[in-house]
Amino acid sequence: CVLTTLVALLLYILWVRLRRRKHYVIFISHHKADAGVLARWFKILLSASNVSPARIFLDVDCLNHLDTLSAVVTDDTHNFLLLQTKMTLTRLWCAVEVVAAVKN
Repeated sequence: CVLTTLVALLLYILWVRLRRRKHYVIFISHHKADAGVLARWFKILLSASNVSPARIFLDVDCLNHLDTLSAVVTDDTHNFLLLQTKMTLTRLWCAVEVVAAVKN
């Protein structure tokens, strides 16, 4: 009975972990005017280091997710990369992304 319970618990934990696979390995947050080119360069570098470009979120490449941006950061991203410039936190969307990342 105890062995059955332990096996069931381990199977449940495994099922939860596999079911909740996050789509994006990295979310790149940036101020478009100050760091747009730098964000693209980071995506290229990360892609060259065996991270699939489809698993790196860069807003200009993923325009269909902009309405649910904070949910993507909170629920569907493993790592958050903030390219901080003087203007980054003056933009509402950048601030929303940072807050969502902290919640994650």
